[in-house]
Amino acid sequence: MDQQKLQYLFKRYFDKTCTESEWQELFAVMNDADKKEEVQELLSTMMQHEGAREFEYNETKWQPVLNSILAEHKQAPLSVESEGETNVVEMQPRRKMQWRWIAAASIILLFASITALKFPFWKSKGVQPTLAGKVMKQEHAILTLADGSQIVLDSAENGQLSQQGNIKVIKLSPGQIVYSGKAEKTNTQYNTITTPKGVQYQLTLPDGTMVWINAASSLKFPVSFDDNKREVTLTGEAYFEVANNKAASFTVHAKNNDVQVLGTHFNVMAYDDEEATSTTLLEGKVKVVAGNGNSVLLKPNQQAQCKEGGNMKVKNDVDVEEVMAWKNNFFIFHDADIETIMRQLSRWYNINVTYKGKVKYPFQAEIPRNQAMDSILKALALTGNVHFEVKGNDVTVTR
Repeated sequence: MDQQKLQYLFKRYFDKTCTESEWQELFAVMNDADKKEEVQELLSTMMQHEGAREFEYNETKWQPVLNSILAEHKQAPLSVESEGETNVVEMQPRRKMQWRWIAAASIILLFASITALKFPFWKSKGVQPTLAGKVMKQEHAILTLADGSQIVLDSAENGQLSQQGNIKVIKLSPGQIVYSGKAEKTNTQYNTITTPKGVQYQLTLPDGTMVWINAASSLKFPVSFDDNKREVTLTGEAYFEVANNKAASFTVHAKNNDVQVLGTHFNVMAYDDEEATSTTLLEGKVKVVAGNGNSVLLKPNQQAQCKEGGNMKVKNDVDVEEVMAWKNNFFIFHDADIETIMRQLSRWYNINVTYKGKVKYPFQAEIPRNQAMDSILKALALTGNVHFEVKGNDVTVTR
C-alpha cells in the first residue's frame, strides 16, 4: 500500500468518516509486520499535524501500555481454552522507538486494541455476544403472563402475542414488544419480562413509557396502570423514557430504593452483585427514596448511589456516555477497575469469573458488544497489567 493511500485511510479514520471496509483495510495494515516502518513513519508525521491533536499523549496514563510495547522480553503468553482447544497468543516485543512514535503507538493501541474496534459512527444491529469468535449458546427473553403462562420472545413471530382484557401484547420486531389498548377497570394483573445473560429487550408499557432492559434483568409491571399511579419493579438494569402524566406518578421499585417521576429519562442499575443501586438522570427530574426514608431530588447528569441501610450519595457531572453504553450496544470504561469490567462482561458473555491476586490498574476501554470475548481479553492483556485463563465459560483473572 502506498503512503498516500495509507494517509487517506488514517485521515478517514480520525475524521470518523471511514467505512467498515476501509477500517478493516487499515487494521490489516496496522497488524502487518512488513508494514511496520511505513505505519510508524506516517503516525509520527501525523502527531505534528492538526489531525492528531485531539489525541494528546499523556505519559502517566499510557506508561503501562508503553512499557508493554518497549519490553525487551516476551510477555507471558495468553492462554485461551475453548471447546477443548488451547490457543496461545504470543505478545511480541518491540524495539525501542523515538518519543513521537511512542505517542503515536499509544494512540493506535488505544483505538486498535484497547477499544477493540470502536465505530461510534456506525449503528450496531443484531448484536449477539460471542466467546471465541462463535455465537454463544444462550437462553431467551421470557414474558410471563398474569396466568403464569410464558412466551419465549426471541422465537415468537412478529404480531400479536397475547390479549389480556382489552390490552394486546404485540411483537413489533426482534427485541421489541408493545402493550396496546384501553385499560379495563378490573383487578390489577401483572406481567414480567426476564432477560438472561447476553440478551436485552425493549418494551413499551401500556401508558406509552418506553423501557430498555439490559441483560440478566427482569421488570414486573401491570397490564394496565391505575389512574393515579404507575408502579413497576426492577431487578438488574433498565433505561426508562417515562410518558408524561401529571395525574399519575411513575415509580420504579429497585432493590434498596424507589425512583419517583412524572415524566423523564433515567437509568437504574440494581444488580445484586453491585455494591450500590445507581439511578442516573438524563432529562427531567426524579426523586430517589432509600429504604430508610432518606431521599434526594436529582437534576440531569446527576447520579444517586444508594447502599444497603439507606446510605446515599449524589455524584455530579456523571459520565452519561459510560452509563448508557449498554443501551447503545457498547461497553465503555473510563478509569474502571478490572472487577467493574468483569462484572459487565459476565452478564453479557455468561461467564463465571474468579480472581488470583489484586489488579489495581485502572482501564480505559470502549468496546462494541458484538466483539468476541477472547479478543476483548487479549486487548486488555496487552496492557501487561492483567492476564486471563479461560476454560469454557470460566475465566480466572490474574496479575
